[in-house]
Amino acid sequence: MELQFVRWEVAPADPVPALLADLPCRQGIYIIEFANGEIYVGQTRNILTRFATHVKRSGQHAPWADAVKLSFAAMPNVDGLALRKAETFYIKKLLDEGFILRNRVGNPAHRQPCALDEVLSLEDLDHWAAGDLNVQLGNDWTEKELSLARASKRTRLPQMLKLSGAEKDFAAKVLDDLALFVAFFIPRPVTQEKMRWTLTDLPSTAGGRMCTLNVGHLEVYFAPRGWVVELEAEDGNVETQQLCVLNMAQGTMDLLEGLEIRLPLQFGGLVDYGGHQVEQVYLPAGILEDVFEELPGIAYGVRSLIMQLMRSSTRSFFARYHSEPLASRAFKRAMEKGYLDRD
Repeated sequence: MELQFVRWEVAPADPVPALLADLPCRQGIYIIEFANGEIYVGQTRNILTRFATHVKRSGQHAPWADAVKLSFAAMPNVDGLALRKAETFYIKKLLDEGFILRNRVGNPAHRQPCALDEVLSLEDLDHWAAGDLNVQLGNDWTEKELSLARASKRTRLPQMLKLSGAEKDFAAKVLDDLALFVAFFIPRPVTQEKMRWTLTDLPSTAGGRMCTLNVGHLEVYFAPRGWVVELEAEDGNVETQQLCVLNMAQGTMDLLEGLEIRLPLQFGGLVDYGGHQVEQVYLPAGILEDVFEELPGIAYGVRSLIMQLMRSSTRSFFARYHSEPLASRAFKRAMEKGYLDRD
């Protein structure tokens, strides 16, 4: 989908480059280049007014007075879907080429201001993802007192924990993993519950998921039903295991290159969730704590993905399906395992 762009230099804060007024078609894709080397890709029905909005009076961001170049490719006689597809194409193309984009949509790792900044600053999120947040802020972010109160809240038994036999054992191990998430991998887990992260409790879905941990619009961890495989243990014996799926930020696998991995993990490669690409790992339920301790690169990749998702969504896409009973049990399990007592 290569378009023919016309490119102009623009004066700083110039709202109406004169050449735009003479364009026979003002609908299409535009690319703004900035003095610091960053880029923005957009679609528009009228490039004349759209560019003016960006540099003077946008309600979506502060006025961009540092624009230095503007490129435009006309797309006459096309609908909104065609414009969106072209915009997505060029966002991905420029990201793949290594450019830093000011786009938020289609750019999971963006570092533009967002609504979350007032609660969790970008600088602090960087430290949190790397695991070196200072102790005081770390305590604030884990919300220990609120988490302990949440753990003590009486609720009905989640559907997942009503299962029997082998599935009951599997559910108990999954709960251990969920406890780790609410204690260490979701910042401000109580105040952000249902707003930016959710748990679904759907063990009755035949061939589907027992439960899913979602952040924003995307699943981070889920437990499929009936996904049983044979894995070789450290002692050489073959064990039957039921696997879960863990999503990580793109690039996590690079952090693991050259490492000897002794845990029973299977790596699934790159998966595309409607433009948000993640890397997947499959693992037996209940070993997540060992994974994060032995392979801190995976812990960093998971935290980085959660950071991306929390910054790109103002609310959880799955809020209506959130299971408060399952969340309560996850907090309670975190308390039982001593996670809420750690610094």
